[in-house]
Amino acid sequence: MPLSGLILTRGMQGTNVKLLHVYLRQLAYSIPEKKVNNALYGKDTAEAVAAFQSQRGLQPTGEVDTAATKAINIAIATLEPRS
Repeated sequence: MPLSGLILTRGMQGTNVKLLHVYLRQLAYSIPEKKVNNALYGKDTAEAVAAFQSQRGLQPTGEVDTAATKAINIAIATLEPRS
């Protein structure tokens, strides 16, 4: 199931954040188990998103915007590991 087009930012919590955590972990980014269990978009999530964005030539904001959502969905669909 791809990420939706919602913008995800620090402090958010819920199903979309939990899916983001699953995808980031599949792409070899570290998200603490506590954050995954709580589905909380915290500092660790923002840092992982910023690293992902930077590696893909996106502005490393740490927020999941439309461009980041698209890039994450493509990476997951093609099982593109982080280099």
